Amino acid sequence: MRNLRVISMLSVVLLLCVPSFVFGGEKIRHIRDDGIMVLDSGKKVTFAGIQLSKEALRMLPAILAEGNIEVEIAKLKPKPDRGEAQPVYLFVKMKELDWNVPGNSAVGQRKVMVNELLLKTGAAWLDPQITDFKEKNKFAEIQNQARTEGQGIWSYVEDRFPS
Repeated sequence: MRNLRVISMLSVVLLLCVPSFVFGGEKIRHIRDDGIMVLDSGKKVTFAGIQLSKEALRMLPAILAEGNIEVEIAKLKPKPDRGEAQPVYLFVKMKELDWNVPGNSAVGQRKVMVNELLLKTGAAWLDPQITDFKEKNKFAEIQNQARTEGQGIWSYVEDRFPS
């Protein structure tokens, strides 16, 4: 029992010392109404640094339909209202279309951070409860651009959500 406790403590120390951990090939089994995602491995994750709108929850099944995702664990403690869900940066490979080709055939794929995509489309906003995380400045720029362009929620909401 003592060895198990020591191993658990070492795991926590290692997790805190390593800035992030990336693992790929995961699949999302279920997206809950509160935005928490359950992976095939049983692990529960949530998007780091952002809060989701109802539009985001409707978009996620289509964005994540291809299956394989890459997960980067954010160096953040899980929020109390999120239970055991680990904050993550979620990546997915998306097909790029060539609009100049008849039939709009796919010309390749690129890796896209879903957290950023949701901010760009105005389907999410910066989480005001999280003030310090790796992507905060980048996310703030993306959100400000979406707000300026009137994307998603920003087309009908002025200052309801913090910048």
